[in-house]
Amino acid sequence: MKYMISVTFMVSALILLQSCSKTFDDLSVNPNQQTVEAIKTPAAYNQLIQGIYFYIATPRNLGAESRGILFSRGDETSSGSDYAAFGQNSINPDYYSLKESYQYMYTVAGQAAIAIDIAKQLNFPDTVLRNAYLGEAYCLRAFAHFFLL
Repeated sequence: MKYMISVTFMVSALILLQSCSKTFDDLSVNPNQQTVEAIKTPAAYNQLIQGIYFYIATPRNLGAESRGILFSRGDETSSGSDYAAFGQNSINPDYYSLKESYQYMYTVAGQAAIAIDIAKQLNFPDTVLRNAYLGEAYCLRAFAHFFLL
């Protein structure tokens, strides 16, 4: 019995010691994630602007269910029944549908501000395209601030 315990201990110690390698240490950075420095063309800038719309169009914000407005505005939080089983009695400030719409809109405001800063540094082929993208970024930032207000 002692022999089996010592063999099991030795085998498990060898397995644990072999698992500590530096293979996965350099995978902490996602190579597919775009950084701000990678946006150098109008096409990449267009992807940045389109990515901002993702935060607005998610179902937990203003997307298909529009829960961001429904849960954060007034007494319309009940389930439609007279008992308010899901409505006013069970919602507190930590409810995820209340928090997520504001978190997404803060992200929209921040990403739009970054987009405005980047647009001033890029070389667009014409000023009409640059002004259109800048106007869209300003509009997204203003919309996010309006919602947050």
